[in-house]
Amino acid sequence: MAESSSSRAVPSPLERGYRRVLRVLPRGYRAQWEEDMVAALLDSEQEAAARAVAAEGPARQDEERELVLLQRPPLREVAGVLGLAVRLHLAAPSTPGATARSRAVGDAVRLTALLGLLVPAAFGVQQLVLLPWWARQPGWSQVTRADGTWWVASGLVALLTWTLLVAGHRRAAVGVALAGVVAPWVAGGAQLPLWALQPRELVVWLVLLVPLLCTAAWHRDAPPPARRWWWALPASAVVLLGLAGLQLVGAVGALDTPDLVVAAAALAVGWWRHDRGWCGAAVLLGGVALVRALATLGYLTGLPEVYGLVGAAVTTASGLVVVVALARWWRLAGQGRPARV
Repeated sequence: MAESSSSRAVPSPLERGYRRVLRVLPRGYRAQWEEDMVAALLDSEQEAAARAVAAEGPARQDEERELVLLQRPPLREVAGVLGLAVRLHLAAPSTPGATARSRAVGDAVRLTALLGLLVPAAFGVQQLVLLPWWARQPGWSQVTRADGTWWVASGLVALLTWTLLVAGHRRAAVGVALAGVVAPWVAGGAQLPLWALQPRELVVWLVLLVPLLCTAAWHRDAPPPARRWWWALPASAVVLLGLAGLQLVGAVGALDTPDLVVAAAALAVGWWRHDRGWCGAAVLLGGVALVRALATLGYLTGLPEVYGLVGAAVTTASGLVVVVALARWWRLAGQGRPARV
């Protein structure tokens, strides 16, 4: 009798699969709801299987219920659990069952998507405005068709994603962002895998990839961005045009600073508002700027010394932004103020 009881206690393959999938949920949420969720998922699958053969009688239904337990979790249920995990780890103020920390992280990631896409989106505007002029310049003939397509496509993907986010079409923005992770490389014929890329190509990929992935935090619980965000894109485009003008008149490294400027601006707003969300965004954006600066240092070694000095200054400043923003994040940890996105 003891052996029979022990054999019944062994979880089925379907139950083991569900428990593995549920590990992506936050620990506190899982401790409270895991058993109920597993029971509900098992019952749902068994009842669906029984209904499918209802016309064949009770014996066939019982057999189908047992067979279901030997299968793996269906993809639709796995996708549902993953979506719940994103909502809980990157929570919004209205997300039920989320912690204050996960709400602060969600605010930071959502702001990273908006702020991180500003620079490439502004480049997209710049490309649309200046492309006819650039195409007539002597150096344009040295740009390959693949590089030019990739360059323009990446900026336009960022521009479209950012516009959809601010307009409130979050699902469409996330879809464009996911497509944008690979579309510029397919359109431009860039080489994969990533480690085969040249340093400058890898940098552009990373700078665009991080905010595109951060759009996942704009789930159904997230409030829409404030209308004032519409002013951010034209302002960023004007700043980039000004930096391009400074570069043309001899201000070395002017176009190497936009990512750093955005990260520093996020830190300033977070410091002024005592807001963890903005400080967290400054950490992520500063990290992106730091990666970009470090990756381009090797490229700058073959240029005049002033370029190396500018690169070192941008690298140092990016690192300082990350350190200061992270320290401010922990200092504000007990306040739990929501970000005003």
